[in-house]
Order: sequence, then C-alpha cells, then structure tokens
Amino acid sequence: MQEIVTATSLLNKNVNIKFVGFLTAGNAEKLTNWVEHLKMSTHFSYLGTLPYKDLQAPTLLATIGFALYKNISFDRVACVTACNKIYEYAACGVPVIVSNFPNYREYLANETWVRFADPDDPRSIASAVQDILSDFGKYEEMCLAARQAFEQKYNYESAFFPLLAKIQEFVQS
Repeated sequence: MQEIVTATSLLNKNVNIKFVGFLTAGNAEKLTNWVEHLKMSTHFSYLGTLPYKDLQAPTLLATIGFALYKNISFDRVACVTACNKIYEYAACGVPVIVSNFPNYREYLANETWVRFADPDDPRSIASAVQDILSDFGKYEEMCLAARQAFEQKYNYESAFFPLLAKIQEFVQS
C-alpha cells in the first residue's frame, strides 16, 4: 500500500486512492503516517474491511484495480495463478495492475487489460498507472476487454462446466 501511495505521488495527475481490506492497527498507523508524510491526505481514503457483498459498489467505481502482492511468504506466491481479486476487477470491467511474478506473466501475458509492476518499486507502479491512463480510448478498450475476458474465461461457469464434463467422462468410463 505504501508503494501505491508513493507511486501516486509521483504522477502528475489528480488521483484519488481508496483502499479496502483488512489492516492491523499498526499497519494502518504506518500507512496513515506515510500518507501524511507525502502530503497525500486529500487524495487518500481507507474504507476499512467491508463484507464481501458490499465490495462490488466500490470496485465498480474504481478506475484501476491493484493486485500487488510481494514475494515474501508462501501464501502470496501460491495465490499467483488463482487470485480472485484480479477476476473480480475483470467482472467489473476494471483494468488491473498485478505483481510481475512469473506465473502472472505466464497466465495473463495476453490480457490487454492487465499491466505488470514490481510491487516493491513505486516507479514501476506509477509507470503501469500512467500506461493505463495515458489514452482514454485505450482505457475504454481495456475496460471492455476485462469484462469480456471475465465473461468468456475467468468466471465460474466457463471454468467449471468443462471440468464437470471431464469428471463425468471419467466417472462413466
């Protein structure tokens, strides 16, 4: 989160950041102090932890989604090919910036609505944001591509029914 705030401070744009999710009290304090240090308080809000059913509204209002995990623990490395947040953004037609992990690159390299960034490098994140926001026509295409990718590939029905057919085939043999 600190790197995203720092990246935003590097842009020559009037950008607002809204974070949703769990933060420990200590991390919330560190983040608040960092936001104040960068004089980004008027551009930042932390919405706290929301019930899952309430996440769609702020996601639909987002311009860019972030799924930036650091390679610091096994759970972050293991989630790489199945990070639900990426596909929730896609369902809402929101372009997303993801960590430049090899597995993300392998599985999402052909997705025009995905940009890769080093989660430890605010300049890398800022560059990805700038790329997404540089041309409104391209941005619109990215939004449409995200939603189309969700409808065609990254949803329960598209993933489950072919698997179900294969399981039924094995059971009947």
